[in-house]
Amino acid sequence: VQFHIDENWVCLDDGKGSHSPIAPQAVDALVAMGFRAACDPMMWTPTSKTRKYMTEKGLRFDDVPIPGPLEEGEGGLGDSTCLVWSGKFAHKYHGHEQPAVRSQGIVNMSPEELVDLIMDSK
Repeated sequence: VQFHIDENWVCLDDGKGSHSPIAPQAVDALVAMGFRAACDPMMWTPTSKTRKYMTEKGLRFDDVPIPGPLEEGEGGLGDSTCLVWSGKFAHKYHGHEQPAVRSQGIVNMSPEELVDLIMDSK
């Protein structure tokens, strides 16, 4: 990997099968950055369907659906509401040119089934 002034790299593996001493702090920082990005209303633009739904429900376009808007739907088999926003990262670091997508919906399954679905996805 070539050095670039705008990028910093952290090794998460010590080369012997264990995590490096800085790995837990690096992962915590990534989680914090991801949460800040997800909660930044200036970053996100709702799709037209999401904008319409939020207007009908009296929600602001920049309401952050974490843990969710006030009206969360029925949660039954017939509830297919999925709110979608798109955005771009304001930073200039690696991956900033990639589009970002934030979505919210009700997944009608147990937490264990959801974990299995996510972990088995390719």
